[in-house]
Amino acid sequence: MDVYRKIDDNDIISFDMFDTLIKRYVPTPSDVFSLVEQFYNNRHTCHIHGFKDNRINSEMCARKNNNYNEINIDDIYNYIKYDNVDAGELKVLEEKIETEVCYRNDECVKLLNYAKKKKKKIIITTDMYLSQKTIEAILNKNNIIYDRLFLSNEIGRKKSNRSLFEYIKEIYSNKKILHIGDNFKSDILNAKRSGIDTYWWKRKDMKCKNIQEYMLKNFVSNNIKKKQLNSSYEELGYKSYNAALEEAYKNEMKNLKDGEYSKEPVKTSYGYHIVYRIDQKEKPALE
Repeated sequence: MDVYRKIDDNDIISFDMFDTLIKRYVPTPSDVFSLVEQFYNNRHTCHIHGFKDNRINSEMCARKNNNYNEINIDDIYNYIKYDNVDAGELKVLEEKIETEVCYRNDECVKLLNYAKKKKKKIIITTDMYLSQKTIEAILNKNNIIYDRLFLSNEIGRKKSNRSLFEYIKEIYSNKKILHIGDNFKSDILNAKRSGIDTYWWKRKDMKCKNIQEYMLKNFVSNNIKKKQLNSSYEELGYKSYNAALEEAYKNEMKNLKDGEYSKEPVKTSYGYHIVYRIDQKEKPALE
């Protein structure tokens, strides 16, 4: 059945959050941990190494020692161990980066807005270790309006074992519920087994060589194509096109027409760049 028909036929519309309503600028959630290490080391002379593996293993330990019941980010950081490093600073940095790398999935938000126009109650249903404050900050930053948040680590129940769906069914016992999500087991099979109607939101992943390319392509798709650039971006060409620039950058700019951007990241000694050409000023006449 068409998803809009499903929305029409139900009273409560539940949305999964990550990879459904919200996307990240990174290929996988654990790539956030790589960014935490990078940002921390940029701030401090005493560097940390292997944080991604340390963070993944700490979460596994926290889950195992909690009998695989839901955990929160504080539980995870109890297992983060570095000499002369404040784990609390790393935790705050992770929450900040998570907020920064998350952006709204406009295709799915379109469904949410349709449901709102139809006067449906909107709930967010997510299995997540991040704090409620961080989750709400991500949703607010992306202008996602909802009626109620069901966060696994606050409630102590999870979609992955159906208990969160059963809890929602108890609360809305006399209502018809539709859940929209990307994970076929947690979002679709478990919701159906709990007597909840479902719609499978199929992810569209990009194929990229590395995390830098993935983040740049996502940035282009979510900002440049929508023309959401601020003045600092728009002034870059006029200010920076000069003989001191590397040839790769200058050649890309020459090859572009006004209103075009690089289809692939341009690599220089400074890193990777997306070149977006606004226009070209007229050359002054020689006197």
